[in-house]
Amino acid sequence: MNGIETAFEGRLGADPELRESKAGRPWLKMSVCVGDGETARWVKVAVFNEAEELASVLTKGSRVYCEGALRAETWQRRPRAVGAESRLLAL
Repeated sequence: MNGIETAFEGRLGADPELRESKAGRPWLKMSVCVGDGETARWVKVAVFNEAEELASVLTKGSRVYCEGALRAETWQRRPRAVGAESRLLAL
């Protein structure tokens, strides 16, 4: 797995979204808040194992423990504006 292996706890900012890959494999898209106040950071999490089971029990505000490969992604939004986010691939 590429990326930095990491683990953290946080709370879901919204109900997780159950999606399907092009190959027909279910996966779960979640947004997790880590920390609070001024130190709070949002991390997008993609879960591939047990996605359907987790989707049936997790809701907004659920406390979750995540571990996997952390990746930083950046993109060009418009001239001189760059977007960035952290994403955890939890397998």
